[in-house]
Amino acid sequence: MNKKGKWQPGEKIPTENELSEYFQVSRNSIREAMKVLTHLKILNSKAGSGTFFLKMLFRVFKF
Repeated sequence: MNKKGKWQPGEKIPTENELSEYFQVSRNSIREAMKVLTHLKILNSKAGSGTFFLKMLFRVFKF
């Protein structure tokens, strides 16, 4: 994570335990969120290597 608290594409993210402690939620909540983000191809999990951030998301709001 950089100084602004954002992950860059290709960067390894913290473990489920670390994220659970940081966000003060259960590890199961983190695991479920990571499954969704992996399905959306925002994260990529590599067995034995960790989970990596793949891409930035931008949301455009039109009024």
